Amino acid sequence: SGDTCTDATGDLMVDESDEGQRRAEPAGIDITSASAELGDDELTLRFETVQPIASAPEPLFLVQHGDLIQSPSLSWEVRMELEGGAWTATLITVPNVGRQIETTLNHPVQVMGNTLTLVLPRSDLPSISSRLWSFGSSAGVSANNSVFDDCLPFDQTSTDGGTTGSTTDGGSASTAPIVGQVGSAIEGPDGSSVTVHAVEAPAVPDEGVALDAVPGTQLVAADVEVCATDRPLQAVGDARFVVTMSNGDVRDVVSLPTSPHQPQFPVEITLRPGSCERGWVTFQVAADTSVASVAYDVSGVGVGPLLVAET
Repeated sequence: SGDTCTDATGDLMVDESDEGQRRAEPAGIDITSASAELGDDELTLRFETVQPIASAPEPLFLVQHGDLIQSPSLSWEVRMELEGGAWTATLITVPNVGRQIETTLNHPVQVMGNTLTLVLPRSDLPSISSRLWSFGSSAGVSANNSVFDDCLPFDQTSTDGGTTGSTTDGGSASTAPIVGQVGSAIEGPDGSSVTVHAVEAPAVPDEGVALDAVPGTQLVAADVEVCATDRPLQAVGDARFVVTMSNGDVRDVVSLPTSPHQPQFPVEITLRPGSCERGWVTFQVAADTSVASVAYDVSGVGVGPLLVAET
């Protein structure tokens, strides 16, 4: 889901250490509010500024989804800038560390007074799998003259003392788990469809595979499948799965020299729309517990939502 934020005026900076030297000009990039509104088929990006955007030299606005530093393969950015008298929109992805891909988005950036709007089909975007959104702007971009502003929803608090964040249409937190059953497909908000076909506790290894669990523990194996429905899914891997035991213990996937079953679910893969990947994931848990559920983290970075298959 999307997010919104409001920002104080007169808080423009020359650099991030400029805390004591905030300024009000150029007011055409001084953000008062910003939003990423997610519909079934479209993502609408919108900025409001103090003064008309055209009054700022070389204005640039950006929306970042996820964290390009901590989780580059799961994150992306859209930049909207005025170049040669025309507005352009560019999608930036970082599929691998040190590799940046810029793709021109052929959709009009609409600027009217102090409002900028860009509507993008979700089919033109990578997966939307995180709660984390951030917004920014800059003007006079050069080595010696650059002023910028930012608007960070996750830094803001609500009137009841809680942090602001994305909500679903029903008003509940967008990270609320989506619960299903083993053997049934569970649909995620990012266009993923996850099925836990079977769970073995303890795991019964394939013929010829010798496995000895650590005393006091058992190995649990889950046959899982992830499908991309209407848009691509990036950086899908075994680390997105966790198991919850009957005593409440939650365990990540364990890496073993030899796994109970083949094929193993990949460490990382990109799924095209309409494609699926199936394999086994293995967990090491306490011997005296049973499996309550196996879950898949849509975000891939621990912020959910979780697609939970209960046993």
